[in-house]
Amino acid sequence: MTDKRSFEGLPDRLAEIASVIGLEGALLIASARGGARLSIPSKVTPDSPIAQIVGMERAQALSLHFTSGHTAQEIEVPLGPTGARAQQVRAIWRLIEEGLSSEEIARRLRIASRTVRRHKTGETGASARRRDSRQSELF
Repeated sequence: MTDKRSFEGLPDRLAEIASVIGLEGALLIASARGGARLSIPSKVTPDSPIAQIVGMERAQALSLHFTSGHTAQEIEVPLGPTGARAQQVRAIWRLIEEGLSSEEIARRLRIASRTVRRHKTGETGASARRRDSRQSELF
């Protein structure tokens, strides 16, 4: 469709998607699956998640682009626009307490599932960078 350089400000993968199916389609994908993986089948059916998100014509164009008609591919879908960090952290913890999986939380909040897992394990902020006192400093 268009050269991905014309989608400045978008993460590279979203710009690539936009160059194939347009900005609207890329933003639909980011909204539905941003922060998670999405399977792009080599043969798209109306039941394929990608077809449900962007429609058959766009899904087929993405399939051809990413699979060349051969093997299905899983892609990491970057996030689109995100909210304030403090609100995001509160929302993550609220949904963790409700018992949702990391993937469900990531989809609902449009964040990376890795971000949710890091909050669950406590690997965020200063605590993620704290030095283990049992290890010596190298520098």
